[in-house]
Amino acid sequence: LGLALSQFNQVVRLCQHRGFTNALLRATLNMGHLLILLNQVSAARALLSDVQTIAKVSDNDAMARERPL
Repeated sequence: LGLALSQFNQVVRLCQHRGFTNALLRATLNMGHLLILLNQVSAARALLSDVQTIAKVSDNDAMARERPL
């Protein structure tokens, strides 16, 4: 599962680097779900907080309204 986490991290960095905001939100959210499955809940909470911050900055109202963990 370490490889999967590394792959998710690469996708997040690629989306961030290329400015793909919606894809960045989804990729980060997906990585948060993986972290939860790996019982790394505090790391997942931090990522989900990042998702809400990015959503607010990018005016993605639907994602910004999502409830945190």
